[in-house]
Amino acid sequence: MFVRAGVSGIVYDAILYGGQYTFSGRDFSDYENTLGLGAKVVLSLCRTIRDPVLTVVYFDNYFSSVELMHHLRNELGILSIGTFRQNRTRGCILKDDKEMKKMPRGSVDMKVCEEKKIVLVKWFDNKGVLLGSNYTGVEPMGVCKRYFKDKKEYREIPCPNIVKEYNKHMGGVDLADMLVAIYRTIYKTNKWYMPIFSQLLDVAINNAWLLYRRECGLKTGVDDHIALKAFRFKVAQEMSSYIPKALAENVEPPNRVNQRRIISRPIATRPEAESRYDGKEHFPKITTKGRCRLRVKGKTTFLCIKCNMRLCIQQNRNCFYTFHQKEQET
Repeated sequence: MFVRAGVSGIVYDAILYGGQYTFSGRDFSDYENTLGLGAKVVLSLCRTIRDPVLTVVYFDNYFSSVELMHHLRNELGILSIGTFRQNRTRGCILKDDKEMKKMPRGSVDMKVCEEKKIVLVKWFDNKGVLLGSNYTGVEPMGVCKRYFKDKKEYREIPCPNIVKEYNKHMGGVDLADMLVAIYRTIYKTNKWYMPIFSQLLDVAINNAWLLYRRECGLKTGVDDHIALKAFRFKVAQEMSSYIPKALAENVEPPNRVNQRRIISRPIATRPEAESRYDGKEHFPKITTKGRCRLRVKGKTTFLCIKCNMRLCIQQNRNCFYTFHQKEQET
């Protein structure tokens, strides 16, 4: 799943990866189709931004390219910063790590593409970090603290503005993933779509909690709120006790101590004893798979045509025979 999230961890939009059907129903120009999967994901998620002009998006090197950043600013008015892979600089030559390792820690190399209005900056910390942007670069140069093992102390080193901006705003998606992982809704099922539903459910609950926490801070000026676990518990309580208005007049309020079991489908009644044990015309028929009426956990395709009951017929178990024996009545 690809998501667009804010610094707070709120997920604003998402795309489910579906192979060749990932972008079904989404229109791209011929040029956009040449940009690749990562760029198309960014474009799809950015098109749902309510006010895209001068919005800033941040993404990692899986999505970044010079063409994408140029297209985002020219077509959508969106500013961007992203880390880059060395093979996506489109021939821009920057100093390699071996060369920059001989320079002081915090050294910077920068190149500007005047045609596409893109800045590529390589900053050397413990190793080289390559970033690109369509709106900012090295200036204003800041500082950051780093630990020097040889001196066994922290020192300030130069830090370009593009690095500070990226570190400040990147991480919303990781935060959203962390919140989902803390209290994940687990479904024990073989249905392929249930994990997707579980993920979307957890994201929706976490979004609600983050909005609730933000509103608490705005009203009181203090970050005073209940924890995520307690919030999820309250949501579960409200959802389990909810009764639609159309049914409220005909449905009794739920009794948590002695709540009636709701049967989703009618169950065939068992035949009378006289018919069940008469030993006449009880023949098995193959039909659709269903639960064996004699074994709660078993499933079978055999049906007694007279009793209209599904019963197992297996090498080590014959519920069909047992069901029709009077001494084995259950």
